[in-house]
Parts: sequence; C-alpha cells; structure tokens
Amino acid sequence: GSYLKKKADLVEHLLPSVDIMRVSFDAATAAPYHRIRVNGQWHTLLENVRWLREKIDHVAPTCRLTADFVVQSTNFREIPDFVELCRQLKIDHIIWQKMWNWGTWPQEEFDRHNVYHPNHELYPDLVKKFQIARQPMSLV
Repeated sequence: GSYLKKKADLVEHLLPSVDIMRVSFDAATAAPYHRIRVNGQWHTLLENVRWLREKIDHVAPTCRLTADFVVQSTNFREIPDFVELCRQLKIDHIIWQKMWNWGTWPQEEFDRHNVYHPNHELYPDLVKKFQIARQPMSLV
C-alpha cells in the first residue's frame, strides 16, 4: 500500500484486469503500524488507499479492495478500530491472518506474539475483540 501512487501508471494500466486488490495494514493507527512495519509510512498508506479506492470506483468497479491484518499481540486490541477504519476507507473485505513462524523470531518470542493460539494468555481477550467488532474469528 505504501508504494501504490509511486507506481500509479502501472496500477492504472493493470487495474481494469484485476479482480481483487489486497493491501496489508496490520494496524488501525500509526503507533502499532510503525512498530510492526518498520519504516512504514502510515499517512502515506492511508492516502494511497484512498487514491486506490477512487481509481477502482472509476476504472474497475468490479474490483474488490481488501485489507489484510496479521493478528498478533501488538495489534489485536485494534481489531474493532480497524473494522471502523475499513468502513471509512470503503474497503470491501477484511482478511484476518494468523501468524506463521517464518524464522523471524526465536520460537519463544514468536509464541509471545502469537495471541491467536488458544493457549496464549491473551486469547480470551482476542475472542472478545472479534466479538466487539462483530467479525468471525476464522483466520487465513
């Protein structure tokens, strides 16, 4: 999402042939976004998504705009706010993703972040956040 407008010519050229555009957010506000997406630019992301929504509406109205959110200990509390942000941005669908251990962290640290695991101490809080947001807990 941070590079969409930098690649505007390519996006505008390909958009009529695209069925789904997926943009990764992983947060509903700037602070968690910057912790998760080091060097990410929150305001640029939002500006680009607004621009993309406008382009889709005018050039490819059948294209669905989706938002990806990898659920983890640093962002799960933002789930209800993220649903509201997506509503404001006119996102068509949210894809909730669980974490996978790609070797980024040692197993112990990964386990601390993996709040979606039923044995995680914060798992009951995660369930409540999904309930508050009226979202299914099925994750990709």
